[in-house]
Amino acid sequence: MNREKIKRGFNFIAPYYDFCSNLIFGKSILSAQSLYFNSVKESHSILILGGGTGKILLPLAKEANFKSLTFLDISPGMIDKARHLCISNGLNAESKIEFMEGSTEAIPKNKMYDAIITPFVLDCFSDENLEIVMRNLDQHLVPGGMWLFSDFHHFNSDGQVSFFKRTAIKMLYLIFNLFCYIAVWELPHFKNAFNNLGLIEVEENYSVAGLIVTRTYQKPTSIR
Repeated sequence: MNREKIKRGFNFIAPYYDFCSNLIFGKSILSAQSLYFNSVKESHSILILGGGTGKILLPLAKEANFKSLTFLDISPGMIDKARHLCISNGLNAESKIEFMEGSTEAIPKNKMYDAIITPFVLDCFSDENLEIVMRNLDQHLVPGGMWLFSDFHHFNSDGQVSFFKRTAIKMLYLIFNLFCYIAVWELPHFKNAFNNLGLIEVEENYSVAGLIVTRTYQKPTSIR
């Protein structure tokens, strides 16, 4: 994974990202991201990995009573848009939100969070890299902390891969490889990765004919 190429790619698409997302999915992406914000309303410290242009911050600020939030993204272009969005909407970003460029290794080792949010970002990793990224994140989640996950999904209720969903996801990967060089061409096994961490699934919801899945997980308070 060439991070410099990926960074440049996401910087390039940052000005058009929201328009394209709304054109294809309408409000479905943001709705999925914010569906379970009530589960983190008492979380004082929150980490968002891959927050993009920051649209997720506005409903989160209304729902959650956080004292500090780390907004971590690989793209400085996305971070700039997120910061400007906060300012234009009167969100006091300077005192409560830390905008940080990079990936999980940029998080200070002793920094812990009550909640972690990964909105449509884990699909950028292969199964191997996903395990590494999620282990790094888990090290910063306090026992009893919540993990909000939203992403794409291509299985039907019978466990078979839907042709429509598979085609839609292949097209999305084609676009992101063309512009962002993520070098990933299929969805990783999200559920297996969460199970391997020992996180407990609390809630689950599907939208857009099952193409999008949203789940909440909780980290056990003790080793089982």
